[in-house]
Amino acid sequence: MDATRGRQRLNFPSPVAAILGEGGAMRFAVPLAPAIAMVLAALGGLMFLLMPTAVLEDLVVDSGIASLITAAQPPLGMTAHFAIAFLVALIVGSVSWFGLFLLIGTRVVAIGRHAREDGVPILRRADAHPDAPPRRPVFANRDLGTPFLEVTAESSLPMSVADAVAYAPPVVEERDIPADLDTPLATYRSPLDPPLPVPDQIVVHGFLTNEGKKISKSSGDAADPIEYVDALGVDAVRHFLLRHVRPFEDSDFSRARLEAAYDADLAHGIGNLTSRLTALCESAGASAIKVDEVQLSPPGYHEALESFRFDLALTTLWDEVARLNRELGVLRPWEDVKHGRFAEARASLEPLVTRLDSVAYWLSPFLPRAAERIRGALAATPIRRAAPLFPSRAQPEVRASA
Repeated sequence: MDATRGRQRLNFPSPVAAILGEGGAMRFAVPLAPAIAMVLAALGGLMFLLMPTAVLEDLVVDSGIASLITAAQPPLGMTAHFAIAFLVALIVGSVSWFGLFLLIGTRVVAIGRHAREDGVPILRRADAHPDAPPRRPVFANRDLGTPFLEVTAESSLPMSVADAVAYAPPVVEERDIPADLDTPLATYRSPLDPPLPVPDQIVVHGFLTNEGKKISKSSGDAADPIEYVDALGVDAVRHFLLRHVRPFEDSDFSRARLEAAYDADLAHGIGNLTSRLTALCESAGASAIKVDEVQLSPPGYHEALESFRFDLALTTLWDEVARLNRELGVLRPWEDVKHGRFAEARASLEPLVTRLDSVAYWLSPFLPRAAERIRGALAATPIRRAAPLFPSRAQPEVRASA
């Protein structure tokens, strides 16, 4: 016997299971197949038990049992009469049980009623464990105690100053966006802030290998990022990991690939474009550009970010850098500067400078230091030639300051 939630289950050796409720009511769960078989067996045995002795003797002789069993030869006594009735009941019950089990399986019929409390039946939850017994429902006003918040009707009377202060909504402190983005956002949250939404996406990135080999602590072949930051600058390392490492595929890191990306994309790419444009603006006497509050992003930039493809987002920016270099070669504003046509030179340079500032704006989440230096150079009045953003690798002393 085991007790569960104030209820007792009685383990009977018979096929009939009984559950005793809290109110003392007994409820039986009777399997159909054995119950019907027992009834048929009882009827069969009772029929042979009440059968006249002469008729029973004729059945025994006609069936051939008397020739096989000497004790069954007439005349039959009371003991033989009871034995035959019991044997018939056993055979009828066994055959009926087996046949009904094949037809209806293990179906059970409940006899009796659940115990009730306060006129409410005790129910069993549909999602409960199969072995869990029924239990009575839970009522909020009776079982859960006093409500935490008392709901009262609003008064139409004027509220005093003290009550108005007491019932005034809390003032949420406004805070600026943190300057150090590496600091956890929880540091800047107020206890009164609403809870953050639960994430509904998981982003799993690929593996990173070093010189084609798997990185492991035991082999000691892991690359030291500080070494490459000191040599090429933090933005160069960020650029390689964000643009040349596929987010959802395995990628390889090597010093040769890092230096090749530095030369092609940074030193000879956006760095060279910034130096050329600012130098031409200085020669043409161009002033700071007027930047729109809403910057237009390159096509495909936001779609790439929404799918966590940072490499494709940066590719859209470098495609714009390549277009600016080509258009600069077509417009040739240095020819206007050479012949003293400064107004024409400034008119040619202004849209190019505006678009470079837009590239730097959308580049800031990836390369914040380089983007800040580009926008700072283009916002000067007058615009001066910018210092090299990504110097040649033959100038380590300049690169270290970058």
